[in-house]
Amino acid sequence: MAVATFSARLRPEQSVEERKQAAVSALVYMPFMSLDALIAGYARYNDHIRAVVREKGALLIDGEDLIPGDAVHFADSVHFTDAGSRAMGERVADGLAADTGFLQLIAKRKADRG
Repeated sequence: MAVATFSARLRPEQSVEERKQAAVSALVYMPFMSLDALIAGYARYNDHIRAVVREKGALLIDGEDLIPGDAVHFADSVHFTDAGSRAMGERVADGLAADTGFLQLIAKRKADRG
């Protein structure tokens, strides 16, 4: 099993105005949150993903910030545009391609087919 960390448009390095734009839909559904609390919440969520992956022995697809936190890659606070989906697909494919266990599984399946 492979599990990817969660990418969000909102980033700590963004200006306040960029953060407001990045968080607009998140704040609609969570108006009780601040920009800093959302950033901390997303980071904690990813910390939990990493902990569960370690506990279960799954493959971690890390690098949530490899997808730029901008309107080109995100339609809103958390949903990808086509460009974001492509970037996520590349992130997952790269993570799988770098994992020896996954590569061994592929080789075994090919060998089993003849």
